[in-house]
Amino acid sequence: MDLDHGAVGTYEPETPPDWALEGTNLANERLGTTVLFATDEWFARAESLLNPLPATFDPDAYSPQGKTLDGWESRRRRLPGHDWCIIKLGIPGRIRGLEVDTAFFTGNQVPRLSVEAAALPPDQADGEAWGLPGAKERNAQGGGVQGTAAAPEEIEQAAKACAQWDWKPLLEEAPLRPGYKDRCVHFFPPAGGAPERVTHLRVSYFPDGGVARLRVWGDVARDFATDLAPKGSIDLASVSNGGRGLGCSNKHYGVPRNLLQSGRGVNMGDGWETGRHPDRPRVIELDPATGLTKSNASDWALIQLGAVCGGVEELVVDTNHFKGNFPESCKVDGCLAPALSTSALLAWAAADQQGPPGPRPEGREQVEWFPVLARTRLKPNSEHVFKLGSGGGAGGFLSEASSGRPLTHARLTIFPDGGVMRLRVIGKAIAPLGADAAVLPPARM
Repeated sequence: MDLDHGAVGTYEPETPPDWALEGTNLANERLGTTVLFATDEWFARAESLLNPLPATFDPDAYSPQGKTLDGWESRRRRLPGHDWCIIKLGIPGRIRGLEVDTAFFTGNQVPRLSVEAAALPPDQADGEAWGLPGAKERNAQGGGVQGTAAAPEEIEQAAKACAQWDWKPLLEEAPLRPGYKDRCVHFFPPAGGAPERVTHLRVSYFPDGGVARLRVWGDVARDFATDLAPKGSIDLASVSNGGRGLGCSNKHYGVPRNLLQSGRGVNMGDGWETGRHPDRPRVIELDPATGLTKSNASDWALIQLGAVCGGVEELVVDTNHFKGNFPESCKVDGCLAPALSTSALLAWAAADQQGPPGPRPEGREQVEWFPVLARTRLKPNSEHVFKLGSGGGAGGFLSEASSGRPLTHARLTIFPDGGVMRLRVIGKAIAPLGADAAVLPPARM
């Protein structure tokens, strides 16, 4: 790998692998991921690694410690050893790859870095339970303190506490490039032997320096019997419950996984937004029967639920922050396809939207989409709630055809284009995704 320390010449940015486009960032602080221990936070706290937003640069940002950059940066090490930190994932997961960003660390980036993973039992999740020094205080104060460092005896105690667990390499010691534009982002597939369900990470700097962001791409690994089944009606599209954004027809301004995040979003960039549809009508005409645009031009996003849902009880479509670029209308369909591959489902979804003629994608004959929400007008900057039954919701009614009908995937279709901040699919988890469709309860027709 290129270790050029200057900005001279050209460099082709790395192409993001599929796992960085489809996966969930398990190191996202919004999922509850925290830092339990760090050897040195002189220039910047280790929590900055977990910020989901891109790193920024402020030329006037200085502190009593010196220049402040947006990342975790330790001081120039003059004592034996190297810097490292312990990260607790907010939600356990299966790791598919790592993204390391050294943005703006151009003469002070970490030259080499490694990442290890461990699977700790739930009662040992917090470092205090297994003797990690300062873990309780760090949690109480909301993270580390810039301008501080662990004492040598605390580092020794932390190393002994970590030795209780079986740490497996996710990333062997790897070189990093300086943080110039187009060369600062590194993608690494995980080393073999990583735990199937990771709860904690140990990130090591060799020997010191700064990294802007660490993104740990993977899939949420909820335990069906303990985390999902006993909870009753929950949002099974939520990333916290294992929901995944598998793909879409257009992701010009945002990706489908944004739909599944917690909260109502911080700005438009926190949702899924498409470009303006090239086939939208040149003059808008309404269908007098529906009051909706006559055109069927549309975009779609495909969501995999965290478990088999026994039937949608409530649906939320939130256009928060989308005021001049919200969709005119939307519809939602569901299907029960626990065994189909992502590629087959995406091919099927695309072909289905385009309609015949054309070859049927692999597995298309095995999938039957059914309506969850008929095409319905949306409002700008609003949370639309749809429910079953005579009461309906603030947004209207769900399709009676979906009542009690199991599903594993939901497809959101917007007309003709625009942005949606969040999609919530509320229902009961009745089986893990790997369950054979033949053993699932029959749909209520």
